Amino acid sequence: MRKLVFGDVFKMSKIMSKMQIKIDTTDKAQEEFGVELFFGIIENLHQAEDEVIEFLADLKGSTAEQIKDMLITDLIDEFKQIEGVENFLSQVGQLMKRK
Repeated sequence: MRKLVFGDVFKMSKIMSKMQIKIDTTDKAQEEFGVELFFGIIENLHQAEDEVIEFLADLKGSTAEQIKDMLITDLIDEFKQIEGVENFLSQVGQLMKRK
């Protein structure tokens, strides 16, 4: 997968907004934040199915159909391998945090 760039923040923000994900980032360790974000995404994935598939296809340089045919474990493993992904998600989470 390609590196995450500034434009990806807008895509991820749109996805998280559509999924109605707001995370309280106050006093959370990176791991706790990541777990809460992961379960929030899984729970609400159906609300932004097309956007998530489009985003992942763009990251991987694939088509939507190729993404749909991938094993979920392979896709998650590849996503986790992206340099700076934790920081990227943390920054998006900060933008989307609960008030």
